[in-house]
Amino acid sequence: MVIGFVIPRVFSVSETFIRSKIKILENLGHEVIIFAKPSKNISNYKTVSNPSTKGFLFILLIKILLVIMILFLRRPKVSYNFLKFEKDDGVTFIKRWKNLYLNSHILSEKIDWLHFSFATMAISRENVAISLSIPMSTSIRGYDVCVYQLKNPGCYDKLWSKVTKVHSISKDLVKISEISSNSYDISYEIIPPAIDINAFNCSNKIKITNIKNQKVNFLTIARLNWVKGLESTLEALAIIMERGIDFHFNIIGTGREYERLIFATDQLRLTKYVNFLGDIDHNDVYQFYNAADIYLQYSINEGFCNSVLEAQSMGLLTIASNAGGLTENVIHEKTGWIVKKNSPISLANTIELVINKSSSELYKVRKNAIDHIKSNFRIEKQAMQFDKFFN
Repeated sequence: MVIGFVIPRVFSVSETFIRSKIKILENLGHEVIIFAKPSKNISNYKTVSNPSTKGFLFILLIKILLVIMILFLRRPKVSYNFLKFEKDDGVTFIKRWKNLYLNSHILSEKIDWLHFSFATMAISRENVAISLSIPMSTSIRGYDVCVYQLKNPGCYDKLWSKVTKVHSISKDLVKISEISSNSYDISYEIIPPAIDINAFNCSNKIKITNIKNQKVNFLTIARLNWVKGLESTLEALAIIMERGIDFHFNIIGTGREYERLIFATDQLRLTKYVNFLGDIDHNDVYQFYNAADIYLQYSINEGFCNSVLEAQSMGLLTIASNAGGLTENVIHEKTGWIVKKNSPISLANTIELVINKSSSELYKVRKNAIDHIKSNFRIEKQAMQFDKFFN
């Protein structure tokens, strides 16, 4: 089967879950074609770039006409069907032709299934699969159903009426999605993220005794975005600093909130404690997990979070908020600790509680976390679930 995969861009550091899924499909014998924005990132898979929308107006208009003419010559029935379905949906004349051009790279390819990595990627593409006479599916991951549709009510109505299957990474996201899609007959399948257990080995962390009376190394891997709750995390760390706890906090990731966060770090007098590392290749992240004692994921909203799986597999003590799918990932006081979101004082108190626990208590939590990941979030298990999903 040839599966067309629509993604935002060729793999960035924060999108390792997309790379993992595509690798799984390839290992199962499927051919994958990636449709994405042009990128400097290198892909080992066939990648078709989105049509250009930049340049001098006259040259761009000539290019648009040529692309559409070639599409009609190569695939006249597909082109006609797309325009017809767009018209039937009430799309204006100009926008119908605009959408034909913007989706020409997908309509030109011969694929057996079209999958969108986020629901937002399917907007204005809802008629592509039906024009190709193939099934269409989408993943929902958090922001797309928790935030985007709040800003754009009804944005997925057309998608819900045409989609074949919806992949959700958590039960929580299905509940949220069903609020807007309950009038449609949608087939949801919950397939949580998974990791390569062998790549994230816990061999040394499980041997550590306790972390009391020593410098504590914290780690968070996340986009620098408001949904990740990093400002509240910094406020909590400022509280434990005042309590005399020595620590270092590494943050891996980039994003639009960088300026705000470095300012908050300075205002909270945490500059010497916090290090913003930017993007780091996923293959090099292991060393930072290895050096950390406690992994913090104090998100305001979270679909599931691969990094939390990796941290637990490495034997890190994990503290997460009660946002979204994190409660399906971390079992409170068994594999880690769940803290009420948006409460820096609660997070600070939990951090101090964990630091003061005995070595035997911490060992038990680490061991439980490792066993939990091995039993429930192995990439081999996910492979079987995706093989069933795309059939």
